[in-house]
Amino acid sequence: SLRPILTGGQSGFPDRPTILTACHRYYQARAVNDGNYYYIRNLSQPKGGSLKNARAVLNTDQYQPGPPWFNRTYPATVAAMGTPQRKLLRQVVEGGLPGEELYDLEKDPWMVHNLIDDPAHAPRIATFKRELAKWRKRSGDTPANLKRRTD
Repeated sequence: SLRPILTGGQSGFPDRPTILTACHRYYQARAVNDGNYYYIRNLSQPKGGSLKNARAVLNTDQYQPGPPWFNRTYPATVAAMGTPQRKLLRQVVEGGLPGEELYDLEKDPWMVHNLIDDPAHAPRIATFKRELAKWRKRSGDTPANLKRRTD
């Protein structure tokens, strides 16, 4: 439970240094976060979306510029040709996500600069991979279960 942390009763989890998460809705991904770095393993790609029609891969409030959401950042990012932000949005909407991602949350809170190929982070990445593999095994998160969990 996150309740003790959210209510201020404790500042972290005494039994582990990380939080592990999963994405099932539009594509399969697993992530490890230690509060400073965020590691993502993309197991599949978003399918059926395009920058002109993101409905298949995003929630309405993430792309709809008109009422009731008024998200002006989506059309502005689509229009910003040649920017890293547009490239990242295209990966999320049309597929093409890297297999693995690592972000420094302090220096790059918007997670734009993927550090996965930086050799300076190899030990951290190896630790996150081990932690993720243990969690997936312990929770029965196998390739055979991916479709069932998505459905």
